[in-house]
Amino acid sequence: MELTYSKLNTEYLNWSLENGDGRNKDGLRFTQHIDHIYDVPHSWMVLIFYINSCEKAYSELLKRLYELEYEK
Repeated sequence: MELTYSKLNTEYLNWSLENGDGRNKDGLRFTQHIDHIYDVPHSWMVLIFYINSCEKAYSELLKRLYELEYEK
């Protein structure tokens, strides 16, 4: 499934409400959750996969989506 601004925003809001800035009840980071659900370029995940902060990971993903859109 393609990651879009709308989907990222929804995932971030849901994650933040349920898990705060940390891991979920299964021990997953926000980036792991996104990686399991969406087709995110490997080059993005290499740089952000191990970020523990949901907020920081969200910001990085948002930046990548913006750059991808800007390149079109």
